[in-house]
Amino acid sequence: MKKIWLLIALLSVMPVMQGASALFPDNKLFISKVEAKTKEVQQLKEAHAQLTQDMQDNADAFNEQLASIRNAINAVKDTLQNEPDNEFLSKKLVLLNDHYQVLKDYKAAKERLITLITEHIKLLEDYLADPDQHAYQKELGFTNRIAFSFEDLRQVKESIEVKKSAIEQLQQQEATTKTEIKSREQGALALQATYKEKKEEQTAVEKEFVAGSLDLNSQQHRELVNLEFALLETKKEVDDLQLKTLRARIKFIHDKVDIEETQLRALKDIFARIKQSSIRISEADVAFARDELEKRRQELNALKIDTYEPKKDQLKTAIMDKEGELENASKQYNVPISEDLLQWVGVLKPTAEAQLGTLAVTRLYEDYFLKRLYLEELDAHIEFDDQALSLDRIETDIKSSFYKMYTGKFPSEEKITEEIKRYEVRLADIQGDLSELDGKKARIEHELGVAKKALDTITQVRQGVISEKESIFKNNLSGYTSALELINEAEETVKKQAKVLNTIRSTYNDTVAKLLKTQQQVRFTIEELKASSRSIIWDRPEDAISWQGVKNIIPNVETFVRDVRSYVLHFDVASLAYKIRALFKQEYSLLYFVLYCIIWLMLLFFARMTLPQLRNWLLFKSKGRNMPTMSLFLATLLTFVMNYFFILAFWISCVLLLSYYVIPDPYPYILFYLLSIPLLLFLAQRFITLFA
Repeated sequence: MKKIWLLIALLSVMPVMQGASALFPDNKLFISKVEAKTKEVQQLKEAHAQLTQDMQDNADAFNEQLASIRNAINAVKDTLQNEPDNEFLSKKLVLLNDHYQVLKDYKAAKERLITLITEHIKLLEDYLADPDQHAYQKELGFTNRIAFSFEDLRQVKESIEVKKSAIEQLQQQEATTKTEIKSREQGALALQATYKEKKEEQTAVEKEFVAGSLDLNSQQHRELVNLEFALLETKKEVDDLQLKTLRARIKFIHDKVDIEETQLRALKDIFARIKQSSIRISEADVAFARDELEKRRQELNALKIDTYEPKKDQLKTAIMDKEGELENASKQYNVPISEDLLQWVGVLKPTAEAQLGTLAVTRLYEDYFLKRLYLEELDAHIEFDDQALSLDRIETDIKSSFYKMYTGKFPSEEKITEEIKRYEVRLADIQGDLSELDGKKARIEHELGVAKKALDTITQVRQGVISEKESIFKNNLSGYTSALELINEAEETVKKQAKVLNTIRSTYNDTVAKLLKTQQQVRFTIEELKASSRSIIWDRPEDAISWQGVKNIIPNVETFVRDVRSYVLHFDVASLAYKIRALFKQEYSLLYFVLYCIIWLMLLFFARMTLPQLRNWLLFKSKGRNMPTMSLFLATLLTFVMNYFFILAFWISCVLLLSYYVIPDPYPYILFYLLSIPLLLFLAQRFITLFA
């Protein structure tokens, strides 16, 4: 009997294995992500080699074409000097110049495409050298560790946020590139239509030329048409190259996002491992952090008292002195003080006296504004130091909060709620500071624009004064010299203003970075506190459950649904297939799997055939005197199994499959268990109904 069953099993397996061999030659059931990337690298290298070879082969011809057009441009320019009103030559020069520039654009576009492909190859080769991100995790310094510190937790969380930000930026670049592709495709269609019209016009003109019916004007028209057609042909090639580059950039960004997401998952795994481990944080750590914070606070106060405050007092005094000097000069020369002076609007005057007076007041106003900028620069540094200390203070408080969480120092959910509210107030303060800094940064950008525009205008004013040397300054050489000196001094002052403005902008950017880092850490702490609140909701000393805890159920479910939805939306079939294929790496493992499936199917078939007879026997036994109740119960249970046999068989098969062949991805299990909940509830309801 056993030999018969074994023969049947082998006969059943042979068609399956033959079919598998036909469908998947070389024993490749799935194409892994690594194999796909390897193939992509090979394709990129072939494209790179072809483009490079094409540039080398056509380099001489391309340079000759450029030289020919450049010689033609020079010849037309020489002729135009004798015939400046020649419309034909003017049009020809414009077309030649355009063609020369478009040819240079063509070369630059091809070089950009080659550079992009080179970067793409390096990106993929770096990934293929470490597809499982072992080197990346080792570089982070968290491999082969059992215990972790609070600093480790915070560092990994910051890395996660940085990685998320990088992915968002890449996705924005991808969206922008796709928009640019659509725009260029529309432009290419318009260029194609123009090209078609010009081609028809060229064909018609060439027919007339062959027939010998063109006069001098018509011959010139023919030459212009041919130049326009050659220009359009080159523009088409440039458009094609630019579109290829943009599409190649889309692929490059897509692969980069894929790799960044792989690294993000590695970071999240490390983060989860750290949270599950025993994080080292003690009361002594918190006390030490508070001591260090107090030292930094004292150092900053000493710096303010010894350095910042004296400098501020000196600058305020200098500003007041310069303001008085400016007001006196304004009255003396009858020049009103306004913001127009900073832009050098209306500085040139018709008389030497008015010119010198205006320049003197403008020069003083530039000095006055520079000293105000010095004061703002100092205030910006003070604000940065204050925000750095505030970040240290919040980090110390966060460390204290985590210490309370990990050591169970929060006696109730209400205490955690109070802690959360304190951090939420800080979040609001941070948002207010960020808004204020945005306004300051916008003003600094405006003032930088004014300074740059002023430097251009000063050059024009200088030329204007030089041109007036023989007019309003004809008999006033000392006044002319003083005017130029005032202009030169003012120009140097404006350059100093631009330098200080750049420093202020940089300091404000650093302050914003500090605030954003603080904001990120506060949000992270709030999330962890809320999670801690949810974890103790069922273990309260006073009450069994609170209304606040119940209200958190929906947010928890929403978070869970978002996670599952994100996985489904970003589901990678190739990645999952690779993980499944890894289960069958051992020799004959696939054959064993098929044999197990056949045996299991045979067992199910045997059960399906024998269940009715077993039920009938139990029903018969239930009418006797030996265990009638138990026999009836078992008969009812078998009736239920028979009624829902295929559903139960499928569910049990899935359980066995997922239990025996462990897939290194939690989400298939999560989805299976989620779908099992309504199914089991339905089966339970049907069983109760049947039993009743």
